[in-house]
Amino acid sequence: MSTTPNKNSDKRKDTEKRDRIVKRVAKELRDGFYVNLGIGMPTLVANHVPPGMQVVLQSENGMLGIGPYPIEGHEDPDLINAGKETVSEIPGTAYFDSAESFAMIRGGHVDLSVLGAMEVDEHGNLANWMIPARW
Repeated sequence: MSTTPNKNSDKRKDTEKRDRIVKRVAKELRDGFYVNLGIGMPTLVANHVPPGMQVVLQSENGMLGIGPYPIEGHEDPDLINAGKETVSEIPGTAYFDSAESFAMIRGGHVDLSVLGAMEVDEHGNLANWMIPARW
């Protein structure tokens, strides 16, 4: 009997945890909401919008009207989310600078902001704000 951890098993457990968190966050969505998706796991919320529900997704880098991830081979390198992943746009997408984007978020002009956080304390407060190995 081996005591070495199974990397595939650990990866599957991590994926299951992430999926559970993302699905729980998606339960906070309401029809007609404008939703800011931060970097990391928040971008996965877009995959769990309930069928028939209309939400408008916003990215901190200045895009309101994010569509689904593009089909391979149809990516536009100029259409990216805050995590630098290629995305698509929906009809009526608006573009603006980061200052305007954060003013929308901090000014309460979006219905829901989903933050990416590496750590939180026992009260849900952000325990850090940096992305490792990035400036």
